[in-house]
Amino acid sequence: MIALPSQKVLSGRILKDATDEVSTKLLDNAKNDLSGVTLAFNGWKNMAQQHIFGEMIIWKAINCGGNRGTANEIIRITQQLFAELNQENIRVNGLITDSSSENASARCETTSITLS
Repeated sequence: MIALPSQKVLSGRILKDATDEVSTKLLDNAKNDLSGVTLAFNGWKNMAQQHIFGEMIIWKAINCGGNRGTANEIIRITQQLFAELNQENIRVNGLITDSSSENASARCETTSITLS
């Protein structure tokens, strides 16, 4: 009889290894994409009612630690993400956000994000 891994093993080491592998492939694909990537942001709350700011490259999500995603926080996160993508030589050709008031305010406060 075959012994299957426990839920703890599946949700621990195996999930982490699989996530790392997918993240590496995604990063490689983004670096090699001649057209560049388009970013899409969305915010939501998890089951613990913590605010989560999602980046729909489906690359990662940032736990805002229960802090509400203010316009200044969205600007900071966006600038940080652009810097990370620039460092990885990933070309960004667009940015999409939801229409929440925080994102609308961030768009008004930020005229451009400059990549080096």
